[in-house]
Amino acid sequence: MLLTDHTDGSSPSDFHPFLYARVLSTYHANVIYTGPGMQNYMAHHFNFLWVRWYQVIDPGSLGWHNSTLDTVHFPPMHEDNSFGFVDPDDVLQGCHILPAFAKGKQEGANINVSHCAKDTKDYLLYYVGR
Repeated sequence: MLLTDHTDGSSPSDFHPFLYARVLSTYHANVIYTGPGMQNYMAHHFNFLWVRWYQVIDPGSLGWHNSTLDTVHFPPMHEDNSFGFVDPDDVLQGCHILPAFAKGKQEGANINVSHCAKDTKDYLLYYVGR
């Protein structure tokens, strides 16, 4: 669970305050920067998370004001915004993502497109329990 960046000038009613993601793996790298402004050849340690993003469904009608849980789903894996990398320092907290069992699994959920993404277990919808 991360805070949403709202520097694009959108109206507060148009956005959801949080981003949700499933952590697929954690990594660290020792990086040496060699571009413009380089100061030395010292390696810098970076930690990062590889995540699969959830999309919030209808952010204006959810939350405490309407007494409903946030509802999310996975975008198709071929879309550009389906996966990403996150700085662990940007993570607010962990939260429970509960499958909406009554809605069923996604079409083709038994097809293992990505073992890393665990897509064989994808449901149509999930509820966010914070």
